[in-house]
Amino acid sequence: MATNDTSDLAQAFCKGLDTPPLQTVTEWAEANRFLDSRTSAEPGRYRPDRTPYAVEPMDKLSAHDDTEQVVLMWAAQVGKTEIGNNWLGSIIDYSPGPTLAVQSTVDLANDFSKQRIAPMIELSPALRDKVAPPRSRDSSNTLRNKEFAGGALYIVGANAPAGLRSKPIRFVFFDEVDSYPLDAGGEGDPIDLAMKRTATFRNRKILMTSTPTIKGESRIEAAFAESDQRRYEIPCPRCGTFQALVWKQVKWPKDRPEDASYQCIECEMLINDAEKAKALAQGHWQETAESARGIAGYHLSALYSPWVRFGELAKEFRASAKDPVRLQVFVNTRLAETFEDQGEAVDGHSLLGRREPFGVEAKRTGKGPEVPAGVLWLTCAVDTQDDRLEALVVGWGAGEECYVIDHRVWYGDPAAHSGQSPEGVWAELDIYLGREWLHEGGNLMRLQATCVDSGGHHASAVRTFAKQRAGRNVWAIVGSRTSTDPIWPKKPKKTKVGLFYRVGVGEAKWKVYRRLRIPEAGAGYVHFSDSLDGAWFEQLTVEKRRTRYVKGRPVHYWWKPDHARNEAFDLMVYNVAALHGLYLGGRNLEQAAKRAASASTKKRTKAKVADIRPKYSEQASKRRPKRGGYLRR
Repeated sequence: MATNDTSDLAQAFCKGLDTPPLQTVTEWAEANRFLDSRTSAEPGRYRPDRTPYAVEPMDKLSAHDDTEQVVLMWAAQVGKTEIGNNWLGSIIDYSPGPTLAVQSTVDLANDFSKQRIAPMIELSPALRDKVAPPRSRDSSNTLRNKEFAGGALYIVGANAPAGLRSKPIRFVFFDEVDSYPLDAGGEGDPIDLAMKRTATFRNRKILMTSTPTIKGESRIEAAFAESDQRRYEIPCPRCGTFQALVWKQVKWPKDRPEDASYQCIECEMLINDAEKAKALAQGHWQETAESARGIAGYHLSALYSPWVRFGELAKEFRASAKDPVRLQVFVNTRLAETFEDQGEAVDGHSLLGRREPFGVEAKRTGKGPEVPAGVLWLTCAVDTQDDRLEALVVGWGAGEECYVIDHRVWYGDPAAHSGQSPEGVWAELDIYLGREWLHEGGNLMRLQATCVDSGGHHASAVRTFAKQRAGRNVWAIVGSRTSTDPIWPKKPKKTKVGLFYRVGVGEAKWKVYRRLRIPEAGAGYVHFSDSLDGAWFEQLTVEKRRTRYVKGRPVHYWWKPDHARNEAFDLMVYNVAALHGLYLGGRNLEQAAKRAASASTKKRTKAKVADIRPKYSEQASKRRPKRGGYLRR
């Protein structure tokens, strides 16, 4: 009996020494992860076979793998964030430790927690029991702090230094690093701050992801350059040659980009979308460089996406090829490559020669329309100076083709009353913003949105004026000093006087500047009314983009000579902000263009029928029986 007891005890002891079988992040996700319908095009159980290219980088993040850092320079919407989410889930369930997830701002950190982490925990039984319910009295689960046995997940913004220092961290997930500010609240580079927190862990792991941005400025490009630079190779279904997909091999018949296919670099046969989908499962990652630090780096373009056809990409490229702003978006978010702008400086004198007969003055003299035919929306921007208000009305057409329609100045003190019954320059502005504009097609148009600068000495007056006209989309704005801020924020800032929006003027200026260089009418091109004078064009082009180095990193900034006026440039920038404010409010310019084109087609069809109908009616009247019945034979 004693022998049996000893034997049972020995077996129990040996069983206690057994380690659980090693599990990769992919295996964990396939067994435990369920995708939410609110954030996924394919909700339900996670299927690694849908994105086979994600398996290797995801498994490099597994607890037993000795890779310390993984870099993903990937296109948008190909699954890079899901790799990070799967990794975070496996940490909570399988390899707990102190974990940091860094988003570009605190607001985005909150959104990430609510839209990504909370649904993942809610839908995964393996995680639900390990993290306290968010509405319980247990303070271990808050919006940005998720505690679990053996660790905690801290979700922070790169713009808030408090979340990037103090606590030691073993795992760090840096998401969309190219949108991070260069400095976190004056305390230094946010990535450096977070990396210092991992110093005490020899088994640390770091994931860094992003779509790239500008060549020489991109964080993810710099990190990828230090890695072993892996590319995903798939076999040609004809000759079997393995190759990484590159944009120059996408081919299509003339004027039919929707029929695009991929041409094999070896046999030159065309590969269609269905064949690409099959080849993805047979692909593998190939190192193309050596990394002195042992960093696993992965580059992936949207050419590999199972949700995007070659024809869709070809159509996007054709639509953006002549517009550097839209082309950069394609290069960054679709090809996952940095964009290098090689355009020359803008010359105000050459733009002066591009003026056209439209606008208020053209209508008055009968030389042209007030609002040209291509305009779908009107926006306005207002600049506040100590002795005047200046306004600029801009029209927007398909592809953001731009028409500078009217420039006005009202002299007076903006500090004067601007309440419910505005006086002085505010009264004149109020009348101007409420007027109707005659479109070349005969319709009357109103302004869709107005941005009024509230960054000077008259912030209170501007915000009061805007607050009482919020129903007409009159918005008080302030230019952001942070170069990585989006053109239009998700939420306004609140003050006692009223709301204001902090707009990313750095990005908006760059957008205007590049579009001024487009030489031919079409998407992104800027048309100018002939009522604008040479001084206005000097103001439009007075600022220049220059580069300085901050802690070894190139930083672009906008420079102008002392005492030079730049109101015209600012007003163009504020109009771009107004357009993006409409976008964030749910408006879609391209859909408006399609509706306008469809309405125009129907109108032309009706006109043609009307031209034809009298002829048929005249002939039919000769054959029509007289009233009272059929004609007798």
